[in-house]
Amino acid sequence: MKRYLVIFSLLALSFAYQTSYAQEIPDDIKAKIIEVADTKKLSKDQRNEWITRQIESWMVVTAAQFDLPKKDVDKLKAEAQEKYPWVYSKQETYIMAQAESLQEINQLKSAFDKGEFDAIMAVYQKKYNGDYKKIAEQLYSDVEIKAEIRDMQIEGMDKAMLDVTKKVLASQYPGDLKAQLNALKKQADMMSLAVRAKEEQEAEAKEASQPKEVSRTEMIEKAEAAFKASTLIIAGENKTGTGLVIKVKNVHALIFPAEFFNTKGRLSVSTISGEEGSISLKRVYSAKNMPLMMAILDEIPFGLTPVEFASNDELKGMIGKPAVVVGFYGEALRPVAMNVSKIIKDTIKMVSPINYTYNQGTLILNPATYRPVAICVAGEKEFPNFDYTSSRLVNSYERYMEKVSRYLTAYRLDVPISWVQVRENKMEEQMGMLENFRDINESLLALISGSFDEAKKKKYATSICSKYEKVLSISMDISRLKMEYRSYITSLINVLRRPLAQVRLNDVYANLRNDLGFHIRLAQEMDQELKKELKNGSHTLAPKEFQKKFGDN
Repeated sequence: MKRYLVIFSLLALSFAYQTSYAQEIPDDIKAKIIEVADTKKLSKDQRNEWITRQIESWMVVTAAQFDLPKKDVDKLKAEAQEKYPWVYSKQETYIMAQAESLQEINQLKSAFDKGEFDAIMAVYQKKYNGDYKKIAEQLYSDVEIKAEIRDMQIEGMDKAMLDVTKKVLASQYPGDLKAQLNALKKQADMMSLAVRAKEEQEAEAKEASQPKEVSRTEMIEKAEAAFKASTLIIAGENKTGTGLVIKVKNVHALIFPAEFFNTKGRLSVSTISGEEGSISLKRVYSAKNMPLMMAILDEIPFGLTPVEFASNDELKGMIGKPAVVVGFYGEALRPVAMNVSKIIKDTIKMVSPINYTYNQGTLILNPATYRPVAICVAGEKEFPNFDYTSSRLVNSYERYMEKVSRYLTAYRLDVPISWVQVRENKMEEQMGMLENFRDINESLLALISGSFDEAKKKKYATSICSKYEKVLSISMDISRLKMEYRSYITSLINVLRRPLAQVRLNDVYANLRNDLGFHIRLAQEMDQELKKELKNGSHTLAPKEFQKKFGDN
């Protein structure tokens, strides 16, 4: 909440308050202030300064306009008086901070049902003893948790039952959304196990009713053996995955998840039995239509067998039938039979998503031929809906960057993969482009609805902060302030203009496409928001320093 400063002057001992908002301090309050001053060990000058400061603070609090119900303001003032009797300099700090947080709480109230909000507030009032700043911080977190609860789907549970479950948990844990979410996740895990058990029972029953040459156990064992015969374990970037040895145009190569590419020139690999080695990355190709890289091999390592991919006809015949998902689930190799549910342009869907606990490079095999139908790797990042007017914009960005997708994407291996050779200079150029966009975006995120103090350490914000701190230190009327703010927004747009004009995402190598695509999208959205701000003549994206200046005017 904006605090409206009250400008006053003091005339000797009369302490006359000169603004249009001011009122004379009552004699009894002034007497109490003087009485408290007399209890302190102060010199005469210090005593007068202390009294003056208390009267100034009393006038600020008395004249301040709060966007809150009067009863709430009166309550804050009463609490402040109880905490700091007649010491208005401390009361002022307490009231302003609490009022700002209370306004945030009132704004967040609409995100909750009335009874739900009352229950949450009852818990937090007791837990934080009326500290509205801590309560506001918890409510921001609860808004995100509530959205996660709202959007959460549970496999095997229809919408009506899911809605009832959510209501039951809300009544079981009133005011504790985190407990509700944790309980809901446990329900999801239990349902997932139940669905898996049911699918396995149905598959076993179907298998038992139809004579087959290969048992389910034998199918799993053969799929695991086929996986071991043609894959390598890859370590890098603090992750573990698997690569696949293939033969293409009479040349042997290793296909691996794009995220594992590095510029060190070699890829650390090992076999499932523990033999260690490395693969040269001098001749590497990037896939245009999948997040995969391909390293050409001088020789087949460790005596592995190059694999052939399943054909398109094989895949079409597998819809509704079991395939074998085989890969490292954490540190253990875990094959499991699962039905294919849908074939899309470049990907396939299974009846259950491939959990991210499976390492990248996990394969889906046709149990009739034990040839790979698809390879499971990290898919394209979903772009979140950022609120560019929020003072917590930077926190939202940082929280998003820490999150990892819960599922892998199964990319089809029966479709042609378009490869382009990786050039070292071009790779370095694109890595520099990613770093540049990341630096620009983090600088602008700190400047938009943030503060100069937060942004000063960012590469592209330092000079802008320095310039406009000097500008805002000058007294100016509202028309001059608006003009300077337009200049400020224009300077942010100019930071984005050239990088956005030069980028071509369809020409980016697979290992960078995901992150660079995200940062390009973020830069484009901020560019649109800044231009909208300029067009509307508004100041919704103003950092705290500009907000304060607008508030003063």
